[in-house]
Amino acid sequence: PPAWQRANFTTTTEAILQSNPGALWIIGNEPDRDKQDGLTPAEYAVFYHDVYNFLKTRDPSAHLAVAGVVQSTPLRRRYLDMALSEYQARYGTAMPIDVWTMHAFILPEDYSWGASIPPGLEAYLHEGMKYTIHDHDNITIFKNNIIDFRAWMAAHGYRDKPLIITEYGILL
Repeated sequence: PPAWQRANFTTTTEAILQSNPGALWIIGNEPDRDKQDGLTPAEYAVFYHDVYNFLKTRDPSAHLAVAGVVQSTPLRRRYLDMALSEYQARYGTAMPIDVWTMHAFILPEDYSWGASIPPGLEAYLHEGMKYTIHDHDNITIFKNNIIDFRAWMAAHGYRDKPLIITEYGILL
């Protein structure tokens, strides 16, 4: 963005930080979705690092949350694996996450409709879930996806971190 937009963002964000010390900040929204943040795992790792440091420098008591992926599927967890690996490789430390967030939708992962394939994971199209419209409100899938995400968090050293479901529902 142009310098005036960056300056306005910084001024506005600093005012919000000053008025809300210790607030929870969710860094992004659906970075794994082309029609939302649309970032590759590597791009999200850099984005998270930069925003995390911007916020923590100004408010060390701020709590930072990773952006919610569209849904908890093996493909979305692969996306997060890749973002965590990129962060570790680039910055020499684990991604500092106070809170995890996720969205709990049930959507097909292809290019016809639904969640699509995360940016940068086109080679993994075959791993995408083939949910149908009839799966969209399946409570068993809904529960299992959340349980699987918590298990994934534990396996990656984030067992003790809270998980917030920031979006869910029937979109159709």
